[in-house]
Amino acid sequence: MVLDLLYVYIDGGSYDQANIVYGYNSFFSVLVHSEITINGQAYGDCNGSVVVNDSGAYCNGERMDAGGNQNNACYSAEITECGNEKVQAHPNGGGLISLCAMRNVDTQVYISDNSRVCGTPTLKGNVQINQNSVIAGTTVIEATAGKTVFISGSQITGSAHIQDTSIVASMISGSSDIIGSKIESSNVSGSADITNSALLTSNISGSSDITDSVLTLTNVSGSSDIERSKVTNSQVSGSGDIRNETLSNAVRY
Repeated sequence: MVLDLLYVYIDGGSYDQANIVYGYNSFFSVLVHSEITINGQAYGDCNGSVVVNDSGAYCNGERMDAGGNQNNACYSAEITECGNEKVQAHPNGGGLISLCAMRNVDTQVYISDNSRVCGTPTLKGNVQINQNSVIAGTTVIEATAGKTVFISGSQITGSAHIQDTSIVASMISGSSDIIGSKIESSNVSGSADITNSALLTSNISGSSDITDSVLTLTNVSGSSDIERSKVTNSQVSGSGDIRNETLSNAVRY
């Protein structure tokens, strides 16, 4: 975050561009015990030294969140494996997890010692994160009763919803909804809905719906509907429907 500083209100007094004394690497530093408001947004209160610079507001050297919450336990002025978030070893597996994520990650979730979880994702149930995987953003990953989510060698960012799915050597971004599926060596972005399907060495983007299908070496973009089909080494784009078909070496618009 970069602050375009207009005004700061602390303990009954205001500071603006005309009267702030600029110091080294900061707009100002002041000792207070009060609520802080910057550009109209509350930053909670601080008992100690407040520093405001172009990367944010800090209380006693620890970052504060806009919106009235002081998450000193969450953010760090130093760079970590999760950016500006403090990290610690997860008790199940020893992988790194940011303190920002701790509140939304079940203790039964397994994080291998070479994987990490950053940001504010939600991980629920029997979720297993292995082999240098990275989970970040606001993704929701959940295993329902008796099911498992297995993630290995993959990066998952954005705000996707993933349930009862296996993801290996893949990248998931955007806001896709992936349920009961198997994804290997594939990239999924955009807002696709993927249900009870297998993606093998494929690229999915846009807002396509893929249900009860197997896609291998295939690129899908646009808003196609693919249902109960097997598609191999093909290109699918636009908004066409593929239902109950077997396609190989095809181009479909």
